[in-house]
Amino acid sequence: MFRRFSVIEVQLGRSVQLVNPQTFVDRVWYLCEVLQEMFGCFIGANTYLTPAGSAGFAPHWDEIDAFLLQLEGKKYWKVCAPDSINEKLPRESSGNHIE
Repeated sequence: MFRRFSVIEVQLGRSVQLVNPQTFVDRVWYLCEVLQEMFGCFIGANTYLTPAGSAGFAPHWDEIDAFLLQLEGKKYWKVCAPDSINEKLPRESSGNHIE
């Protein structure tokens, strides 16, 4: 069921999020473990499958620090500075932005 649903979503140009991949993939678990030891805090992981030519998310910011690791394909990533000093260290995620 999940596989069929995921394939349909991707064919429609939608992203599919797979949460907690470290439970199923030892290499992801090990990476999270090493980063937890290094930074001394909880490290979690998410996996996103986004079809070519599609955007997974509208431009936004998160209330967390994040690493991005692209495993396959190619994508243009745009990382921007905050618009103002008030946007530094936000306590909650932003809404979606147009640009």
